[in-house]
Amino acid sequence: MDFFAISSRDQQHAFLALLKEMISIFWGPDLQKCTEIFQKPFLGSIDKLSAQTDFWNFETLTEIKSVLNKFTSAEALFHHLEEAYVRLFISDRKGVSAPLYASCYETITSGEKALLMGEPAIDMKNRYESKGLSLSDEIHEPPDHISIELEYLYFLLDKGWSDDDRAVWLYVKALKKRNVPPNKPISR
Repeated sequence: MDFFAISSRDQQHAFLALLKEMISIFWGPDLQKCTEIFQKPFLGSIDKLSAQTDFWNFETLTEIKSVLNKFTSAEALFHHLEEAYVRLFISDRKGVSAPLYASCYETITSGEKALLMGEPAIDMKNRYESKGLSLSDEIHEPPDHISIELEYLYFLLDKGWSDDDRAVWLYVKALKKRNVPPNKPISR
């Protein structure tokens, strides 16, 4: 994903709006958010990004809209997301399919299971602190929770676009590969 491809401020706002929705979805389903998804601004954000096919997979955005249009109400969407959220991220007979924490995906060569609050959590905490950020006392999740990492991405993208700072883009690009030292400055 090349964030430089989003050139208009309108499309940047649309992407940030969709990113905010993703963040809220990974915190867990919320009836108010599902109601907002049914409103025009959310679907309008999808349309604005669909026009930028060199940036985003058009078929993916079309599929998202198609799935959303299958629900007749915000309540129906909420109940569907709530059931899926629990099954995917919290509890299932076969085990959690998709843990919300990067530490759970850490490769351990000895065959052991990855630990919660492992190296990725420590790494992300250091990244946040290096940018003058910290987790609120209200957040009771490790720093490598996907919603927290997406909030960090939102912060970086918003900063990069508003400051027109290519150094931020290079940092974001490297962060995707998780190969930027946490104390590397965002400056030219």
